Amino acid sequence: IRRDLILRLNSLSSNYFDNNRVGDTMTRMTADLNAVRMFIGVGSFMGLNLALLFAFTLYRMFKLNVSLTLMTLVIIPLITLTFFYLLRIVHKRYGKVQEQFSNVSAMAQENFSGIRVVKGFGIEDREISSFRTLNNEFIRRNLSLTKVDGPLFPLMELFFGVTISALLLIGGRFVMVDDPSLSIGQFIDFIFLFEGIQWPIIGLGWIATVIQRGHTSWWRIKEVMYAEI
Repeated sequence: IRRDLILRLNSLSSNYFDNNRVGDTMTRMTADLNAVRMFIGVGSFMGLNLALLFAFTLYRMFKLNVSLTLMTLVIIPLITLTFFYLLRIVHKRYGKVQEQFSNVSAMAQENFSGIRVVKGFGIEDREISSFRTLNNEFIRRNLSLTKVDGPLFPLMELFFGVTISALLLIGGRFVMVDDPSLSIGQFIDFIFLFEGIQWPIIGLGWIATVIQRGHTSWWRIKEVMYAEI
């Protein structure tokens, strides 16, 4: 992708670079490409790995007890709906973060390349003030993204904590009274298996974030790849 992007930039006319700032192109070649690399490489590999681990663990849980497994799986739709809602917000806010990062990079590049003009007109203070304003906005947008991105893992821990508590309270009585055929040892084995799928589900949440960011960055790269010459 990096090679194709460089070849594409070399084939574009000067009109494209007149209408698009160099700093924005730099951001697409660095931060956006890195997000796409994480999406294609780490995201795909870890996604397949965790999906297989989740499937095999779930199979063993069903073999131990179908009723307990169905009871614990009630958490899955709740997690899925929460993810879909938060990831839609992450997509919008991450796009705004990348746009502002492009503005910061563009201004830095323009000032470095035109440093003699800046010094000649004595506008250093004005440029520093403008750059500070851009950076403050960049920080604000990152904080706005973190407010949505940050709670993903704590929410997962909360959901699993509630489920473990319900499993001990309801499942323990279920084992001792309603289904004596399921031994205490098997019930403990079931709890350990359930704890084992916490990481696959939490990991899938992290992968979903990587995929969402990679998807946003990929669209920014495609704008260059399909730009009119």
